[in-house]
Amino acid sequence: MDCNCCVAEEIWSIVKLYPYQYRYSLYARWKNDTFQLQPQLIHRRGTAQKQIKALMKRVSKENSKPVGRLIGKLSHCSPGFLFEYILLQIQIYDNLIAPVVDSLKYLTSLSYDVLGYCLIEALEQVDRNPMQNDGTSISLWLQSLANFCGAIYKKYNIELSGLLQYVANQLKSHKSLDLLILKEVVQKMAGIEAAEEMTNEQLQAMCGGELLRGEAGYFSQVRNTKKSSQRLKEALASNDLAVALCLLIAQQKHCVIYRETAQSHLKLVGKLYDQCQDTLVQFGTFLGSTYSVEEYVERLPTIHNMLQKYHIHSDVAFFLARPMFSHAINVSFQRM
Repeated sequence: MDCNCCVAEEIWSIVKLYPYQYRYSLYARWKNDTFQLQPQLIHRRGTAQKQIKALMKRVSKENSKPVGRLIGKLSHCSPGFLFEYILLQIQIYDNLIAPVVDSLKYLTSLSYDVLGYCLIEALEQVDRNPMQNDGTSISLWLQSLANFCGAIYKKYNIELSGLLQYVANQLKSHKSLDLLILKEVVQKMAGIEAAEEMTNEQLQAMCGGELLRGEAGYFSQVRNTKKSSQRLKEALASNDLAVALCLLIAQQKHCVIYRETAQSHLKLVGKLYDQCQDTLVQFGTFLGSTYSVEEYVERLPTIHNMLQKYHIHSDVAFFLARPMFSHAINVSFQRM
């Protein structure tokens, strides 16, 4: 039954009925436990890994289609091993991100779902240091995985719930390094950049409407983000993560200084704090531009709850509540 995409689709028609937590548990057992039970499966695993390594040596921008077809065939029977090795290569060679993303267009729905699980598994590597050896910056492997996450989730319809929940869980554990993933996903899928250094012209453009901000407010050109932005919005809404992530990022700003990086290098502390602030502004801008005013007012807590219940600092609370104030002013003005 090698390379039988019909069987993969039949399996997916049943598996997709379960929540992603159950599916990912199934994939973990399939990938890490099942292939160690029988000698035939161990031999099959070795054969698959040999084929995967041979394929990855041929991946390039020029031959993404023929290699992509071979990757698609191989993913039908052993997607876990395939994606594990692909992600390992991406962490080492970041120039493989673009050709690999292009070559994954021939996967089945089951393979895409397994890829989502493998991404989370690759991010949760306890044996790898997420920071550089000098302790002053984020490691290259994490940056490469974050870039790959943004590109792959924008181009293909892969469920985002698991990845977003992973970022939320990391923030609950006072770990802000993985905000880089959310930053890349929002930037790629919604076309909203986390502006670190803006020119005077960009600052003036950001005072305008949505069209002017999209055309002149960002360094990169925003293209075809309507569908991917809607998918991101739906993923956040289906898991009630929009407000949760917003509040967690706001709280994490001060955890970065007083909890997370108590023994870290000062340069890293500043970098993580800036990343937290940039991601908060980026994510808040995404919510404000994607949700209608009524949805925004309904979902976000009042400014009093932000300050008293969630212990968010006043500057962040007013930033998040600004659309609600504008809405209240407009409603009062219309009643006059």
